[in-house]
Amino acid sequence: MAKKILKSPGFGMLSTVIFLFSVGVFTSINSVDGDVVFEPYIAQAAQKIKKGSQSPLSTSLLRKKLKKP
Repeated sequence: MAKKILKSPGFGMLSTVIFLFSVGVFTSINSVDGDVVFEPYIAQAAQKIKKGSQSPLSTSLLRKKLKKP
């Protein structure tokens, strides 16, 4: 009787552990390589910061902020 009662929660917990392990493996396989993606972006962003150029959105937000009393 006790085996039947404990069999369902045990199977549920085992299934949950296997599912979470599978998600972790799948996520690590499909993860982004930071060296390939982030370094070119950082180099591009650093050049824009050095030039002092602003995006049109930040310029318009700054103008709206300055207009308010």
